[in-house]
Amino acid sequence: MVEREKVVYILPGFLQKPTENQYLNIGIFYQQHGIRPVPVEIDWRKGPFSSYVQTFQEGYPVNEGEERYIFGFSFGAIVAFLDAGQRSYKHALLSSLPAYFKEDIEFVKTRRAISKRWEEDIASLDFNLLATKVTGPVSLVVGQFDRPELIVRNQRLFELLSGTKGLTIVQGVGHDLSDPTYQKVVSIQVANLGVN
Repeated sequence: MVEREKVVYILPGFLQKPTENQYLNIGIFYQQHGIRPVPVEIDWRKGPFSSYVQTFQEGYPVNEGEERYIFGFSFGAIVAFLDAGQRSYKHALLSSLPAYFKEDIEFVKTRRAISKRWEEDIASLDFNLLATKVTGPVSLVVGQFDRPELIVRNQRLFELLSGTKGLTIVQGVGHDLSDPTYQKVVSIQVANLGVN
């Protein structure tokens, strides 16, 4: 039997690029365990979330010859979460998944002006329903000083997931994947996947 190639799709945060150091480091963590990183470029001007997911899925269709992993940070974690509910992954690592779902819409509107299109898209994302669609293993990582609603959203996702799951709160860190402590926690999560 031919062994499938192990690949991880790395989705950056809003307005970030997969070529930034923190994402290159994430790729190295996976590479050290025999998983080839695939940096995903997202055109953040072409939102909302449903558009990001569609563009990602069209650009990176399922390849049966691959054992697929996915990593996302912030808005990239939302795209990864939504995609993991539609397509199968060996493991999803969601870092600092923001509170941008139907249940959060009124809060989101108090924080920033959003277009009608964005509002409708967020309002269509039923968090509780979406969580039931993710059946593969998921690790959640969130900074201790991330926004309180973000921490609550990640804790709620941990409760709702039915498969193998983990939640790590990175002490002393906020919404900053480039922080060395956050990076260390992600490297440990990747090492715990048990692949080589």
